[in-house]
Amino acid sequence: LSQLLTDLIIEGSLSARLARWSALGQAALINVTRTLALGTNKFREIAEWTDEIARRDGLDAAAVLSDPDLLDILGNVSQSAPLRYKELRSYLFTKRFPELSKLKGQIDAVIADAKLPNDVSVQVPENLERNEIKVQFTARNAADFKNRLEKLGQLDVERILTCLSSPS
Repeated sequence: LSQLLTDLIIEGSLSARLARWSALGQAALINVTRTLALGTNKFREIAEWTDEIARRDGLDAAAVLSDPDLLDILGNVSQSAPLRYKELRSYLFTKRFPELSKLKGQIDAVIADAKLPNDVSVQVPENLERNEIKVQFTARNAADFKNRLEKLGQLDVERILTCLSSPS
């Protein structure tokens, strides 16, 4: 067991389940951590999600962390480490929560179908845990404001709220 993992398990930041990971799984996790310069909280989240995916799918953590799509994210040095972390987190979220990811995809499709102007933002809670929508836009005058509201009228809000209230 690596010293970093041992220290985090002892201090209670990580589950002791990680102590049962293979040496390859532990090395893969350390590689992700070093590649993206993860802090303790982000490290913990990636470790826990990886462990949950591995246990659910009957895989070793090394298999989860050596997935080609995941390695492509890590190896994309043209992107900053924070952006690669965001993509990695999104990728693992999709793997960890496939039903929520499917719902999120449906909601994203509804929003795309409305063909809203680029300066209109429609957001739903990240983990779809609340039945609410946040809309944000900028208007420079009354006509702009009315135009944005008219465009928002094309948004199928009922469908989005139905997706959000679906049991996951």
